[in-house]
Amino acid sequence: MSIKDWIRQQLRPRLTKSTLFEKAKKVFPDITEYEIEKAYEEIFASEEDKQIERDLEFYKKEYERFRKRTDIVNEMVSLISYNITPFNKTKEQWKPSKTTNRSEETALFLNADAHIGFVVDELEAPATNMQYNKQVAEKRIKYYTEKFLTLTEERRLTRKMDNCYAVYNGDLVEGNFEKINISKDNIVEQIMIAGNIYANQLLALSQNYKNVYVKAIYGNHNVIQKGLPEYANFEYIMWRMVEEKCKNLKNVEFQIPTQPFGLFNIYDWGFCFTHGHMIKINQRTPFYGIESSYTEIKSVIEQIGNTFQYLILGHFHTPNILSVSGGQVIMCGSVCGYTPYALRTMAKNKYCPPSQFFCSVSPKHGIASWQCTIDLRDIGGENG
Repeated sequence: MSIKDWIRQQLRPRLTKSTLFEKAKKVFPDITEYEIEKAYEEIFASEEDKQIERDLEFYKKEYERFRKRTDIVNEMVSLISYNITPFNKTKEQWKPSKTTNRSEETALFLNADAHIGFVVDELEAPATNMQYNKQVAEKRIKYYTEKFLTLTEERRLTRKMDNCYAVYNGDLVEGNFEKINISKDNIVEQIMIAGNIYANQLLALSQNYKNVYVKAIYGNHNVIQKGLPEYANFEYIMWRMVEEKCKNLKNVEFQIPTQPFGLFNIYDWGFCFTHGHMIKINQRTPFYGIESSYTEIKSVIEQIGNTFQYLILGHFHTPNILSVSGGQVIMCGSVCGYTPYALRTMAKNKYCPPSQFFCSVSPKHGIASWQCTIDLRDIGGENG
């Protein structure tokens, strides 16, 4: 047996180079160190080339599988775009602020966890008038929008407020947490109803602001199938539908990330928005875990060359602003509110009344004193 053949036999399981050389000297007592080294280098180079070829072939196949999977989303988005009729270009209703010495602010309008398509019937409702369905959801979202615009006009008596950032933090459609059955859960109906509701909301905002900046992330309830890319999510598809619906609204600008988080700036203040389901829950909203999550997320964002002071979360159905080391966490609330699941997992129903939160941002102070939680408990009626 030649030294090359012998070394090839020793490659699996692979030995360290020094151990291999020691064993070679025992098997081939007359061989020199140079001959062992030369044979080793020739074999190792050959094996490395073969491994590179195998790796390249493997990743080619993986890329092809990934490309075919992304086609699912791309085809659905193309089909929706083809069949959606956009809004007609609207007459300008927004009037720019006159020259004024009033301080400037920007509105931050938050939406999360409407779970449109979810139903709480009268037997499941924890109290009278707390049923939930698509009709109740639509009435609550419309009320919230109208209340926001009314309070905006009042704020403009003392502040210049021309721009609005509308942030949507996921789980706006219900879907199914584990696996969506299109016929059973009727995800198509959910997407169409929710898409029209939020498109009309943006239409109203566009008529009352100079610029509307839409930041829309998907939640964890609408995953199409495990193993697909993150954005293979029915809620991502819904937002592409809304984008198409609003394409004639020239003062509405969309950011719909394919990754599970997004970044934007208002003045010099940095914001990160994500649904928040990566933060574990235990009996109640886990305030104890949010600060560590804020630090971890910020560390990752800084590694890719960005930073932020404010983290916006949905998922927890609780409106709040929490001060953490280095910034603040803003929690959006929910439209559905009291659900059997929320009561069971959060233990105390005071944590989950239906509500949504908005505020304003000041160039100098960041999140300003204009903050409001809109209570939605009495909106919708017993039967929607």
